[in-house]
Amino acid sequence: MTELKAGTLVICCAAVLCSIFEVICPNGKMEKVIQMVLGLFMVSSILISIQSITCKLHFDSLSHKPANYKDCKFKEAVNEQLRGRISQKMKEIVLKILKENEIEAKKVDIIMDTKEDNCISIKNIGVILNRGDVEKKHFVKKVLEERLDITTHVDVGSD
Repeated sequence: MTELKAGTLVICCAAVLCSIFEVICPNGKMEKVIQMVLGLFMVSSILISIQSITCKLHFDSLSHKPANYKDCKFKEAVNEQLRGRISQKMKEIVLKILKENEIEAKKVDIIMDTKEDNCISIKNIGVILNRGDVEKKHFVKKVLEERLDITTHVDVGSD
């Protein structure tokens, strides 16, 4: 900000000096030459001020990293840890519900997403049952969706 103030001060001083010399300057043949010299002086003072200002300014927008880069990295790390912990807890809850109904799952997947406002949401739950549990597929889907109120996809393994 001080560079901007200094640049404007230089331009203002140059304008005042040019005005004073123009008033003092005699009329006649020398008047046009003096006006040209004063014009060049004014243009050069403007260019020097602009060059001085732009050299000292830092353009953060040209950098790919945001100004609060460390804060962003920290938030991303915390969100990643939260997603992992939430996913693990949800798997435990699903396995507990299945165990209460005497059903064993081969695999449980929790599909989550982070919204624009950094809220973590659970999109759906994927459960893969053992090969012999084909008849329990619809029951598992119904029980999990009723208890958890989350869309559930249930498949049967092929091994």
